[in-house]
Amino acid sequence: MGMDLYSTDCFLLKFSKFVKLLLPQHLRGIQRDAIRLHRQRMENINWTGDETPEIRKKMYNIIQGIVSAKTIDEVIEILVAIVNSSMSEDKTFGDDTMVFDEDTADGIAQMMLIQCISRVVLPLDPKYVRVFLSEEINGPVLVGIPVLEFDYSDCFETRMTAGGQALAHALGKKSISPDQWTDVSY
Repeated sequence: MGMDLYSTDCFLLKFSKFVKLLLPQHLRGIQRDAIRLHRQRMENINWTGDETPEIRKKMYNIIQGIVSAKTIDEVIEILVAIVNSSMSEDKTFGDDTMVFDEDTADGIAQMMLIQCISRVVLPLDPKYVRVFLSEEINGPVLVGIPVLEFDYSDCFETRMTAGGQALAHALGKKSISPDQWTDVSY
């Protein structure tokens, strides 16, 4: 019997820190982007599969809550309620993490809301909202705390070292790029 092993590179932002970035001056931009995102999603929606009336109603209700919010604190309350609701559902992704994505009405609503907020507050959209469930994960993770996961390539660049430049020169190339793969053992 073997072991599956994989590596993930990303930037993790605690959900609690993300919420603290929301300021009163962001309210109008968040409301504007929530309407745009909802409108765009409705225009481009695939009405089959997971796009059920329940999901459409959930998204509409959340957008209405955001648009009618009088303060940024009301937006934060909606966001916290969605994350808490999602955490109460069993959405395991492997044995070590819980990922909120577009599998349920809450997941769609949550990612939609976080994206419209992050577009106003941050220069990047998160890839996932995740909760680590196991202390056996090696790395700087906090067990049981929701985090926003930003894709590695959106946040970091890989540059050739002096040795890499020398290797490229020896090969007659301007540059070389890393090769990546995933090993799976069973």
